Amino acid sequence: MTKIKIIITFIYILLLCSCGIKQEYKSNTKTIIEQNTNNLIAINYPLTNIKKIDKQTKNYVNKIYNDFLKQYSKINYPNKKYELNIDYEYYNFADNYISIILYTHINTSNDELILNDIYNYVYNLKTNQQISITEFIDNNTKNLIFNLLFENYGNLISMEKITNINYDTLNFVITDNNLKIIFKGDDICDNYHENLDINIPIEYFQELKKIKPNNQKIINNIKPTINYIDINKKVVALTFDDGPSIYTNEILKTLEQYNCNATFFVLGNKITNHSETIQEMYKKGNEIGNHSYNHRWLTRLSKEEQTEQIKKTQEIIETYTGFTPKYLRPTYGSINQSLRNNTDLEIVLWNVDTKDWKYKKVDTIVNNALKDVKDGSIILMHDTYERTSEAVKILIPKLIENGYQLVTISELQEIKKLRKITDEIR
Repeated sequence: MTKIKIIITFIYILLLCSCGIKQEYKSNTKTIIEQNTNNLIAINYPLTNIKKIDKQTKNYVNKIYNDFLKQYSKINYPNKKYELNIDYEYYNFADNYISIILYTHINTSNDELILNDIYNYVYNLKTNQQISITEFIDNNTKNLIFNLLFENYGNLISMEKITNINYDTLNFVITDNNLKIIFKGDDICDNYHENLDINIPIEYFQELKKIKPNNQKIINNIKPTINYIDINKKVVALTFDDGPSIYTNEILKTLEQYNCNATFFVLGNKITNHSETIQEMYKKGNEIGNHSYNHRWLTRLSKEEQTEQIKKTQEIIETYTGFTPKYLRPTYGSINQSLRNNTDLEIVLWNVDTKDWKYKKVDTIVNNALKDVKDGSIILMHDTYERTSEAVKILIPKLIENGYQLVTISELQEIKKLRKITDEIR
């Protein structure tokens, strides 16, 4: 091929890539969940594969994480336990604007709030620039914000603080239907520390109204696969916490390859970004359980907050699958009487811990499962690590080779009942 032809071909390929293919921006969720004698850490944040966005998000999370470990160590505070929780919201409005907001809380075991922080990033995909709320608000909008705050939170608002709001630096996201503005309670209230938000319909903003996408109805009439279990053979329940994630699909493929199922205790805040995964999970006959909305330390929360964590997760699972979970796995395996009294869900823990969150070697994870497993065991794993998805590829055939059937928690419970009835008849 001549030099001229090579250049022409290269230009043609570039034109195809830039004009003929519409790029889709879909986030993945990065998860960091750790537990030790002094700290509980649950961090979830989105990665967009856009370097400019992800770099700033990672820098913020890393700073919070490292500062927390340094400040709230056992050396500094030997008699207290501290929780770091970073939660997020992510929106992609009509492939024009990506919005990210991170909510950071640091609490103590006696419910003392140490830090309430908000990180916000809104990115215009057409101009490849970060934008501020100043692109959307004028004096009329400012008046509307002021009025909505008093309409929604009048009894909490401090007049002195609200009159000094800097409207140019407000935290906001562009959802499918609203421009949502978020305030830290301390910034506009005297004695309220939680976040407050208001929603202004997209139709109020001409530049957003013109590109508003059509909302698609979620289809949830999924019929799961039915498996048949021999109650006389040994059974074991594989369970996975903290997902869904980018590694969950690989685990689902392995489960399907060996014609077996597991139970996934999911976080509500991750389902929307992994909606296809959770639908596939349910469709293939796996069971879905509730693991809270954003991995807050449930036994530390108030009754109302516990209810909200569980209820929101139940609702979003049902929205995407049509299935309503009946099992709850409390975060960090922490249970108290308040939590037991505050939910109708059956609480399920585990009796075999692979410690896949701690150990990075696949063989170690597999050995941790196999050394303590027995008939009726519930094995704890996490579908948020690539090493776990690799360990499952080894663990499942070994369990089958050792005579185990892999079942869901519901199937395990049913087998126990049937065995008891059979024993009584005998």
